[in-house]
Amino acid sequence: MLIGGGVLAKDVVEGKPWGCLSLETLRICFMFSDTEQHLQPLIFERLAKLTRLEHLCSGAVGTPFQEKYPVPLQFRLQSGFNALSGLWRMVSFTASQSKCLGEDELRWMLVHWKELLSVSANVDIDEVTRTEFENLFKSHGIKLWQHLWR
Repeated sequence: MLIGGGVLAKDVVEGKPWGCLSLETLRICFMFSDTEQHLQPLIFERLAKLTRLEHLCSGAVGTPFQEKYPVPLQFRLQSGFNALSGLWRMVSFTASQSKCLGEDELRWMLVHWKELLSVSANVDIDEVTRTEFENLFKSHGIKLWQHLWR
């Protein structure tokens, strides 16, 4: 288990390979400046190496760091989220960034994370789709928590 605060994305990307590859729980906040968004796929590549990961919690950074590092890790397929498809042991996923998951990402989770029981995230989908996803996740035995609908 690793519970950390904020870590600069560029330090992760430029740093040595992680030695804790058997980690099962990770709670961390990756911090990006406005000019570092291109590093997001590289962060997902690093996370993908944690093949025993069961619990992932990625939070937002509070002040004073928020002004200097305003960009959270975007759990979007176009940002590299799909690199985590090998984390088949994932049981719980938490991301507190605003509107971090979309419809495609929710469907992706159902396909790739068969052990998933809990998702706590802000979701960027409309009201019409809301009930569909609540029922779909419920039918798979997955709880949706703290969801924010568009």
